[in-house]
Amino acid sequence: PTVLGVKLTNPYALNVIKQAYQNLYQTTISTLQPTHLYVRFLPTTPQQLGFLDIENGEYWDFPLDYKISHMGDYYHDPTVADTTFTWLYTVVPYGYQFPSVPHEILEQIVFVPDETHLLKEAYRLTANTWDEPNAYLATPTFRDGVIEYDPPHDGNGSGGGGTPTIGACGCQLSSNVRSPSGCVTVFDTQRQQFEPVRHIQVITAKDDLGLFFANRTETTDGGCFSISRKYQTLGKI
Repeated sequence: PTVLGVKLTNPYALNVIKQAYQNLYQTTISTLQPTHLYVRFLPTTPQQLGFLDIENGEYWDFPLDYKISHMGDYYHDPTVADTTFTWLYTVVPYGYQFPSVPHEILEQIVFVPDETHLLKEAYRLTANTWDEPNAYLATPTFRDGVIEYDPPHDGNGSGGGGTPTIGACGCQLSSNVRSPSGCVTVFDTQRQQFEPVRHIQVITAKDDLGLFFANRTETTDGGCFSISRKYQTLGKI
């Protein structure tokens, strides 16, 4: 089972981002609107679980605002007596139309890109460990309740390697050692060889709170994957 550690204060919380913006830019943004909702669902029947499947969302059986002491195969909330179902956690866009499944809105949150001084200040306010990026985006603008950033100019950054190389399984690897890439395989005991795992989702998170807005991709027929996000330190995969 997955073992939870301490509860963390969410740096993406609406009020935290408001305070971080005021600290950095000496401007009060009381009209800031949430971009997402941190929610949890508690299905009690197979039909309700099917409703969530139809939504094609991404659900976690553990809360996303806790430090994970040990990542296991499953987590069951001890307050839920039914051993078949447990709380399922996710992030949905603000204004989301909820299916007919018992749910609870845990927090209004605001998406802020990783490479921003604003998120760094939010991490400082909530006493979370900050992963320093290679470069920061320019100062944002605030308009009609929304914080906006100009798109970054992509570059290799530190640790670049020129022309991408080909991995042992035939995958094209990223030219930047900070961008995760590679292949996913399983060992076929009948054929005594490794086989690629096709079309599974690969998710990377920069820290314990990274699953709120994780980076994700899907493996190819050859089991290859590549994440464009550049990590400063060892992330989770």
